[in-house]
Amino acid sequence: MKETGNAGLDMRKLAHRADMRLSNVQSYFKSRDDVLMAMATRYFAECTSQVQLLTVDNPNLALRERARVLILTGLHNGDDVSDIYRIFRELWAISSRNDAIRDLMADYY
Repeated sequence: MKETGNAGLDMRKLAHRADMRLSNVQSYFKSRDDVLMAMATRYFAECTSQVQLLTVDNPNLALRERARVLILTGLHNGDDVSDIYRIFRELWAISSRNDAIRDLMADYY
């Protein structure tokens, strides 16, 4: 999704990118929406994991200091953050017309 955006995501491209047959991909994901849900679920789980890693080591830090650590970490990892934002932007757009993605995003927040 970070390479082609939501509009460029289809089952054939996914199969090609994963070096799998289309029928194999379709046995795991019955529809494009299933792929989007799996991607969004993994994305938000990874985001949660990263935030927890950044804050668990310093549970006694004040909220302001924790926020500063998160921001500085983001600034130091600019390229990775750019990809994360690109994916988030796509998921946000999808959530306006996909109830399952919208609910997943709301649960994350």
